[in-house]
Amino acid sequence: MGQQSNKIQKRRRRLDYKKRVKLKSKTTAVKAAQGVRASRAGGRVPIPFMSARYLVVDGHSVIFAWPDLRALHDRNRAAARKALADRLQHLHDTTRWLVTLVLDGKLGTAVSSARRKPTDMVINYATADQTADSIIERLVAASGAAPDILVITADEAERLTVESLGAATASPSWLRKELESEGVSFTGELERVHRSARWK
Repeated sequence: MGQQSNKIQKRRRRLDYKKRVKLKSKTTAVKAAQGVRASRAGGRVPIPFMSARYLVVDGHSVIFAWPDLRALHDRNRAAARKALADRLQHLHDTTRWLVTLVLDGKLGTAVSSARRKPTDMVINYATADQTADSIIERLVAASGAAPDILVITADEAERLTVESLGAATASPSWLRKELESEGVSFTGELERVHRSARWK
């Protein structure tokens, strides 16, 4: 009788141990999934992605995702682009990020390669036969350093493409939080742009 009782107790302990292991595995998987969802919804990028040094920004994806810049874009497209570029310039100048801003359309011209310094923020404008998406994808593919690149975009197709090339992605909401954490003022700057812009 005593031996049978011991066997039952051992069996129960084994079952309890298996349940704990299963529960721990499930909890770990849930936390990992939550982390991925948080990064796509605008949370901080998971720690493994923070080794990235190059920040490639899909400019119009960000402009249309941020209500203040979208409203500005509806009145003056050039002013909206400049407002975004100014904020990213601060990030480029004061943090570890090396920023490349990619924009669709014909307004504005990037600094020519002859005048650009190696430390300057890069601004690329798509030509008539290009899109910002195609430029970003080519940059990532040709870089030879895809794991060091973080692409900011709200475009799901672009996100899947650059991730398949080895780069990481984050949302425009994440970029806004990153800028705010670095002390970039949105309200004051937007008021200044509104005062100085010529509305079309």
